This record gives sequence, structure tokens and C-alpha cells, in this order.
Amino acid sequence: MTTRADFLAELLTWEGMPFHHQGRVRAGVDCLGLVVAVCTATGVSAEDVANYRRMEQGNALASELLRQTMGQIDLAQARPGDLLHYRWPGERTPERTQHVALLLGPDLMMHADGRPHVLRVTKARIDFHPDARLQGVYRMPLED
Repeated sequence: MTTRADFLAELLTWEGMPFHHQGRVRAGVDCLGLVVAVCTATGVSAEDVANYRRMEQGNALASELLRQTMGQIDLAQARPGDLLHYRWPGERTPERTQHVALLLGPDLMMHADGRPHVLRVTKARIDFHPDARLQGVYRMPLED
């Protein structure tokens, strides 16, 4: 089983990589692609989701990924490496995810930020955008 330390070490190597919608490689990743790429590189099982739309209501961006072996937890129980999922205002179906990130610390995460002024993998506060609503936190299957 992959250790939390190894998973986080791999995650940190992605900082600064460019954003590319549906990308899964260092030449460009989106938020889900970052999670899938880090999982793949460290041997963590993560089923990928393909052909999803960007920033639309009803977007099922990571629903399948979240339904795998990850159990939902409270933010207070979260540990570095756990997965955060967000939705934007107007989304009527809370289980449909529109953005994912990986927790680095109590208030810090890493994500592929697709906003026009960023367009890269970056560290950010978990409240990175005033409109983003944290919908859930999921335990990644990592050894402590």
C-alpha cells in the first residue's frame, strides 16, 4: 500500500504544471487529471472519468472516483493527501462534483486551477474561491 508521505511527495512534484482540460500528463492536467496522475504514479487505484464537460451544471466530473473505495469523512478528520470535492452555485445536485483537490494541510490544498489568470497546478487555501462550496472530503486509501 502507498504511504501518505510517498503520495504527498509525488503530488508536490506536480506544482507549476500547466492546466489542460481532461489532461492526464505533466504537459497539462485538470483537477481530476491531477488526482488520477498522482494516484497512477504511486500505485493507488483510481478509476478515471472521461469525456466530462467543463463548468456546466450537472457535471459529473468525479462522481465515479468518489464512489470507489474512498469513504466520506468530516473535514476535521482529514489528513494530508485526502480528497476535497467542490461544487459551484447553481448546481442543484450536490453529489455531482465540479472540482477536486488534494489536501496538503489544515487550510492548504493543491489543485489544477483552470481559472484564466492561473491555468496551472498550484497550492491554495481550501477556501480558494468565494463561490466554491466544499461538498465533501474523502479518505484516500493511503498507509500512514
